[in-house]
Order: sequence, then C-alpha cells, then structure tokens
Amino acid sequence: MVQVFILNMTFDIPVKILSLHLVVLSLILLAPHVRNLLELFVFGQAAKPLTPTALFRRAGFNRWAAGLQVVLGVWVAIGAAQISWTGYQEYGAGAPKPELYGIWSVQDFRVDGTLLPPLTTDEKRWQRIVFDTGGATTLQMMDGALVPVPADIADETLQMQQPLASLVIERPDDDTLVLSGELDATPTSIVAHRMDHDALTLRSRGFNWVQEAPYFR
Repeated sequence: MVQVFILNMTFDIPVKILSLHLVVLSLILLAPHVRNLLELFVFGQAAKPLTPTALFRRAGFNRWAAGLQVVLGVWVAIGAAQISWTGYQEYGAGAPKPELYGIWSVQDFRVDGTLLPPLTTDEKRWQRIVFDTGGATTLQMMDGALVPVPADIADETLQMQQPLASLVIERPDDDTLVLSGELDATPTSIVAHRMDHDALTLRSRGFNWVQEAPYFR
C-alpha cells in the first residue's frame, strides 16, 4: 500500500487520501506484531507466538462480539456486492449500449465545404468520435486530447453541446458513419469508420508471460 500511495502521489491520481488511510490502517493492524517482525526480519531470531488479548473478561461477551463482527462483515459484503451490481448494470459492461457504440475514426472532415487535412495542429478537426455511454460522447482532437461532450441522439440526429452541434446521422453500412449539419453554426460534414476493437494492441497482442525486451507502444 505504501507503493500504491507513492504512485498516487507522483502520478497525481485522485485517490491519495484513500490510499493513505489504507496505509495507516495497515500500520495499526501491524502494530502488535512489530517486535516479532523486527526479530524475524532484522535480527534473524525466531518469532514468538502472539496470544491475542480477549476483548472482555466474560466469555459470553466475547462470543457476542465475535458474532457481531460476522454479522457486520456479511452486511458490508452484501452492500458492496449490491453497489457493484448496480454500477455494472447502470454504467459498467452490463449497461445498455448506445446506438452508435464504438470508436469511430474520422476519415473526411469538411467545414463549409472545405476539406480539413488531418494535421495535428488543427484545433477544429476531430480525429475520433467515441460513443461509450448514453447521453454523452467523447471527441478526440487532432492533438490527441480527449474531450467529453454531453450528447443525445433523437430522430436520427446527434445533438451536442460545447461544441454546439446538430448533425444528421446517416449509415451507409454498419461500419460507416456520416454526420452532416451545423457545428458551431457552420455547415459541417463528417465521414467516419468504425474501428475494429479486436485490432487494438491491448486485445490483439495477447498475453506474454516471458518476453526478452519491453514492448513500447
């Protein structure tokens, strides 16, 4: 957990406080065993058995305390499972997929009839369109930046905000998407093709238990 906490701090991952709490809780659990750990790992001596102290003097109270821990553990496990199942159905892999689900690579992008070439310096042209969940889409700009955008599909029209767009959807085939209409009050037409998910590196390369050199991608 110390390693996880360091990674969260150095890569600015937004679970720093949670990982710190887990480190502190781990230290509290290890505290009664510190002497044994030092003798075993530092001084090379045999570790002595540790007899936990009973919580109460009366055996009946201790049995009630143990039973309460079991009930609490079952309650937490059921709650966590319910939350996970709800998340899986609402926004996880089990959630309903939007009509245009997938990653679409933009091949043709025209603004007011002018073709925009795929230059990484172009701030208007899109590189990819990603439909993952309903009510939103993600635009990948030419510099690689991913921009989440609120979006709805109704009456075969894609409505977006920031940028403001109303684009009519046409599907010549299952793997081709044509959008035409207004984008930021300018006539725009876009032709995109669905990317094959199985061709992506994460899926196509497979698992390698032993490899002679790093695989840079």
